Amino acid sequence: MALFLVFRDLPGITRDQYTAAQHAIADASHRSIHAGPEVSYLGGFFLAATGRAICIFQARESQPA
Repeated sequence: MALFLVFRDLPGITRDQYTAAQHAIADASHRSIHAGPEVSYLGGFFLAATGRAICIFQARESQPA
């Protein structure tokens, strides 16, 4: 499994909005397991003062063809 960091600029978002987005990402991640390659949302960090977030995902590495 590989880890992926996603850096996001989210100007104007509140902590509550970020929390709601985290729940939506986790739900989508669980649903996608049945649709294709497994991608799991592990969590994230929200830096309210800068309006930036870092999200952490885990996924299977693709096999060379």
